[in-house]
Amino acid sequence: YTTSVTFVPEIRIDILFLKENLVTGASWSSDEYIGPSSFTQVIFIRYDFYCTDADAVVTINGKTFAHVYKILMMPKIRSAVTYPYNSTGEKTYIYYAKGIGIIYSKTTVTGSFVFTTAERQINNWTVN
Repeated sequence: YTTSVTFVPEIRIDILFLKENLVTGASWSSDEYIGPSSFTQVIFIRYDFYCTDADAVVTINGKTFAHVYKILMMPKIRSAVTYPYNSTGEKTYIYYAKGIGIIYSKTTVTGSFVFTTAERQINNWTVN
């Protein structure tokens, strides 16, 4: 979930992006992932999460969803155990609707200006 570093070999692992009974303002961090980067330096990465709204109403593609969790995910990296984590400048906004799943996500990168690198919206779904 970051374009700032690529691990070689690739690290594939689950990331807890949502927790139960969230309240607005709640925060947590992922586990720390360590591995050699494509430029051979060992990199440490973790993801910090913030619940910006625990009960939002959101309209996506003309459909209104209630009780939506709005989550902000920010990757942080460092190059040694003794160094502090630093932001990659990326922010991913994830909207999760109860009983449906992720209905929207958008990733932005901040440099001299902010630009969107990915954006996804739910088009249709089936609830059984």
